[in-house]
Amino acid sequence: MNVFPWLIPLLTLIVIALTLYAVWLTLRAPLLDPLAPNTADLPPLSVVIAARDEEERIAEAAVSLLAQDYPNLEVILIDDRSSDRTGAILDDLATNEPKLKVIHIETLPEGWLGKVYGLHVGITQARGDWILFSDADVHFAPNTLRRAVAHAQRRGLDHLALFPHMISSGFWHEAVMAAFRVFFLIGTRLHEVDDPNKPTALGVGGFNLFRRTVFDRTPGMAWLKDEVVDDVGLARMLKGAGGRNGWGFAGEAVSLVWYPSLKAMFFGLEKNLFGAVAHYSYLRLGLQITAMWGLAAAPILALFQPEGWIQGLGVAALLLTATGAAVAKVRFGMDLLPSLAAPLGQFVVGVMMLHAGYRCWRQGGVNWRGTIYPVETLKQGQRVKF
Repeated sequence: MNVFPWLIPLLTLIVIALTLYAVWLTLRAPLLDPLAPNTADLPPLSVVIAARDEEERIAEAAVSLLAQDYPNLEVILIDDRSSDRTGAILDDLATNEPKLKVIHIETLPEGWLGKVYGLHVGITQARGDWILFSDADVHFAPNTLRRAVAHAQRRGLDHLALFPHMISSGFWHEAVMAAFRVFFLIGTRLHEVDDPNKPTALGVGGFNLFRRTVFDRTPGMAWLKDEVVDDVGLARMLKGAGGRNGWGFAGEAVSLVWYPSLKAMFFGLEKNLFGAVAHYSYLRLGLQITAMWGLAAAPILALFQPEGWIQGLGVAALLLTATGAAVAKVRFGMDLLPSLAAPLGQFVVGVMMLHAGYRCWRQGGVNWRGTIYPVETLKQGQRVKF
């Protein structure tokens, strides 16, 4: 006996509506402009990256930055209390690179997250009119920075967030990333980012480019010192100071391995899933997982209902999922089969959320870059909630 005869068709209708919205956003998503011929006279640019224990990846990322053809570029790399050879690798790179500046942080001041403090230290040393915050695992095509700054100036932007091309380790890794892409498209209300009357803003940790003059009108990184989603927090802070926020997809111009495996993703996203998504609430966490799994299962369950119209809803939802995967492949070159498996990826994301909640309870806080931050401290400093 079906206790809730309306539940499966209702959830399936919600899936159809959300999928249509995601496809619409995908079709209208801006792409990074091609290189314009008149980009020789560009403003000074400072790239700031805070790295901790990144000895396996930092050299390749740094070399891709130092190989940029951008005029008047400085690169500031922060060694955030690394226990491996990250600091030594950076010092070796800086030996014959006048545009590379390396800063070593030995101790973390009380009340700061490590990455946020590293970015704070870096921007105090930056001389550029434009600042790019990025990560230690991001790789740049040779003309990326010229394209990005020219793109922002041409469109009158004060802040540009670019989604990189994310490289996976296999099918299921890619399917989970596809699920995250859908969540991000839907959950961040991207259609409001361009509206100056809306507080919605988008930040991407791998590529947050902004004008220094607008940043100087904000409270600075101290406002974000306990914010685990500092990239979106930065975007909201810049927009709140009157900056114009823009976003887009970088394609192959910016790429990264977004965690080398599913296991690494489980631990790496601990702070995001329990913090920004669940707001450090176990009740909210449980409700979100239930809703996520229900939405993932509804179209399949609809196919097995006796009513023909409910079966039709299930078919429509699955066809729209396939359409969305095809659009993502054509628009951004994303793999088709893993994108089709995004609903299955939702189940894995739910398990990740359970894991994040359990780990936080077990540790008494969130583990980020080897440091445990108490939940109460993070709650007090939280600026971003999805």
